[in-house]
Amino acid sequence: MHFPYSYRKHQKDMIQAIERTLQGGHIVLQSGTGSGKTVCALYPALKLAVSEGKKVLYLVRTNSQQRQVIVEMRRIGGVFGMGFQGRHSTCLAVRSNPRLREGSPEELMRYCSHKKTMTVRGERGGCKHYSNLLNADLKEIEDWAKRKIPTMEQFFDKCIGLGICPYETSKLLIPSAHLVTCPYVYFFDYGIRSAFLEWMGVDTRDLILIVDEAHNLPEYARDMRSARLTLHSLRLAMREAEKFGDVKVLGTRTVKGFCDVLYDTVLHLVADYVEEDDGMLPPNQLEEDLMHKLTVTSIQLEALFHNLMSYGEVIRRKMEEDGKLPRSFIFSLGAFLSFWTSMDASSYVKLANAGDSIGIEGYCLDPSHIGEMVAECQASVHMSGTLEPLVQYKETLGLPESTTLATFSSPFPSENRRVMYVEDVTTRYEELRSSEEIIPRLKSHILNLVQSIPRNIVVFFPSHDKLEEFLDMEEAISRPLFVERRDSTHDELMETVDGFKTGSGVLFAVMGGRISEGLDFPDKELEMAVLVGIPYPKPTAKQRSLLRYFDIKFDKGWDYAMKAPATRRILQCIGRLIRKKSDIGVAVILDKRAKSFQRKIENLDRTDDPVEETKRFFAERELLRDGAGHHEMLVGLH
Repeated sequence: MHFPYSYRKHQKDMIQAIERTLQGGHIVLQSGTGSGKTVCALYPALKLAVSEGKKVLYLVRTNSQQRQVIVEMRRIGGVFGMGFQGRHSTCLAVRSNPRLREGSPEELMRYCSHKKTMTVRGERGGCKHYSNLLNADLKEIEDWAKRKIPTMEQFFDKCIGLGICPYETSKLLIPSAHLVTCPYVYFFDYGIRSAFLEWMGVDTRDLILIVDEAHNLPEYARDMRSARLTLHSLRLAMREAEKFGDVKVLGTRTVKGFCDVLYDTVLHLVADYVEEDDGMLPPNQLEEDLMHKLTVTSIQLEALFHNLMSYGEVIRRKMEEDGKLPRSFIFSLGAFLSFWTSMDASSYVKLANAGDSIGIEGYCLDPSHIGEMVAECQASVHMSGTLEPLVQYKETLGLPESTTLATFSSPFPSENRRVMYVEDVTTRYEELRSSEEIIPRLKSHILNLVQSIPRNIVVFFPSHDKLEEFLDMEEAISRPLFVERRDSTHDELMETVDGFKTGSGVLFAVMGGRISEGLDFPDKELEMAVLVGIPYPKPTAKQRSLLRYFDIKFDKGWDYAMKAPATRRILQCIGRLIRKKSDIGVAVILDKRAKSFQRKIENLDRTDDPVEETKRFFAERELLRDGAGHHEMLVGLH
């Protein structure tokens, strides 16, 4: 086992900081894009895992990030590691059946368990891929995996070639792995975690946890603990009652009768409390309205919710027996309402939502349960290129007070990047509403930059809504224009990005969107980023609740709820520019409010003429680069 590269600036310090943590502690680490965080975390973690019999669990936000972990582990050498993904990605039955792809992890688990039981019993209708696995030479497969250290794609192809189930095969192999890399859900979801760690064959006390792209974890943790009920899901529950029988769930009240009352109640809550997108509900308003309309007590209401779940479970079992996805909208309705009445007012806010998904939502404000889960591990490493302020991350997730906070600057020359802002525009809502000159001025800045700078340019907007306001510029832009659409599939998005990379084009994208995070644009694939405004979160009722929560708990409402996420989104966009030592790039922020971010964004300067400043920067940097290349050529001749 060895460190597979020549050490870059700060990498030895980074590795030493992680090594100290691995003896029993936790570290929150920020290091610039391209600094080699992945290999710097893997190398000491794998050394400790091998020498002391520990295991490494490397958590990623998306399946695509697993590839880099496997590649770096191969280069380190001397260890066996596996990627692991859910049934949506690795179950052959799910991949070939659109109806199954709609299933939740719990529904697919039940479906799979029933099919495996049928297979073991030799009954018709079982799973042929699981049957093949039961008769396969597992030792031969394990030997191949240890030699190859396959990516998930390679492992999947191997299993298809053998006619065996990739998901179940992964479960059988991960106990012998020093490292497993998988999505967040396998550790942070209580319902999945214990089973997954049992499959790995590890106790949390012997687990080294690495969280990649950790800036995503707080919001992920909130979403995981939140729940929504839409009018659409209510209609589906009513259709289900028509199909399976509209049974009584309390007195003479049937499922459909109750759903009618609930539907009407939710509509009134939306009408009474929503302003624009959403509105905060009084803690017990829904329950009080339902008790009044149904003339029942709170105890009877709870019994009604329980009866919905009981009937829904009957439906789920019938679906299961029929070889279908064990789904029941009636069960989900009862489970949601039981959850709704049990929410802690100090940790949750109840909302009414308008827009495309009219309904109600219980939104989790406090994700500190994450800290309790992490504290059980031997050690944890939380890392990202954009985690500032680090203390907010630690406090929000409830990590131990002793957690180390460490920041390492970019290893690349700071002079290779220029960041500037202009003061004559803004996307601040109040100013846009009071002045009709700002939008035309923003468009003029964008047009001047993309027409005058013949390089690949991404123009980032604060939201899809704001981006769409500027699409009328397409005819004025005399270059190919590519657009990150809000409803595009992954394949469609990649096609858009590939088209942009191959030509001298302009790409309209969203700050905090899929293009601003996780995609690489090396060399000349991206040389300029234009940020149209500051991406503060929209001041919805949900966001105001979060601000109030941070104010009460940490006395830092604005900084934590508004400025910190805006800073991260800005830095993610700027970070697309420099991916290696030879890259150069310019970022222009079209908003006077950028001045308040000067302490967070290195070398941020004001400009009155972004076009000329940009031209000057590229001319100077390329002159220096060409001069250095000429010098190296002369040295080589001598």
